[in-house]
Amino acid sequence: MEQGLRAVLDREDRPHWTRWLRMLPEEFIRRRPWLLMVEAFALQFSYQLPAVWKLLDQIEALLQEGGETAPGSGAPHDFAGVARGIALMRAAGVHHRPGSSAIAYCEEALALLPEGWRYARGGAVLYWA
Repeated sequence: MEQGLRAVLDREDRPHWTRWLRMLPEEFIRRRPWLLMVEAFALQFSYQLPAVWKLLDQIEALLQEGGETAPGSGAPHDFAGVARGIALMRAAGVHHRPGSSAIAYCEEALALLPEGWRYARGGAVLYWA
């Protein structure tokens, strides 16, 4: 699931990733930054932006603590990937407020997102515009 997020986002296949989340125990998801990112995208697509921001704070705290991202945990060590998702989600949450930090978040997301992340990059460009 963690490795397939980009492909599922590019297809805009929300039912697929919400089905993924329902297959796992909540306590397992809460310890995995990438799985929390999957949940954040699901919340964003259902326009639950306050919940998204709360979850992003949780992801950042988990990354600072180490969580299930320690060597030997089986978690991918692509912390930059999590940072890309956080920047994009923050941009999505603030883009509608004039004078907000949306442009900075969008530029951060675009700087971090590889070209292959078509859906996410498109969102960052949209929010930036």
